[in-house]
Amino acid sequence: MPIDRQSAHRQSPSPGLKRAVLWSAAAVLAASAGACASTAESARPLPAWFVEQQAALEQEGYPRLENVPDRVDATVDDGHWDTVTRELDAAATDMMADPRSEPASAAAQEDAEAVQFSEQAMEELQTTRGAAPAAPAATVPPTLPLETPAEAAPAAPPAAPE
Repeated sequence: MPIDRQSAHRQSPSPGLKRAVLWSAAAVLAASAGACASTAESARPLPAWFVEQQAALEQEGYPRLENVPDRVDATVDDGHWDTVTRELDAAATDMMADPRSEPASAAAQEDAEAVQFSEQAMEELQTTRGAAPAAPAATVPPTLPLETPAEAAPAAPPAAPE
């Protein structure tokens, strides 16, 4: 039977496969080193509180799943829930009586000082824009007067040339 040249000449493994094998070997070595380090750490003496807790658990034993109750006993006493309701209602009343519980937006809208401050700031801004120092006309864009949305009106279309 003749030997085919392509089947007789095997290609070496791809570089990706070589890289994967090398990374796997590195991971195994790192895990082994980690296991040795954790064994060395366990040789340190344990804290006293841990030793005491460990001894208590060994005496009592770990809890068993069979010992968990099948049903939960909820508080069904109406008197208990009436007391809880009264306490919650009293806490809600106290909270609502606190001035800090008012909505911030409603308090700001009703505050006359805030409105006065805003008006003064707008006047100062308009004055400042009008009192800009002289500069070459080419470097300073024209300033427009500030207007509120109520004062703004749609611009009239330019007149047609005659």
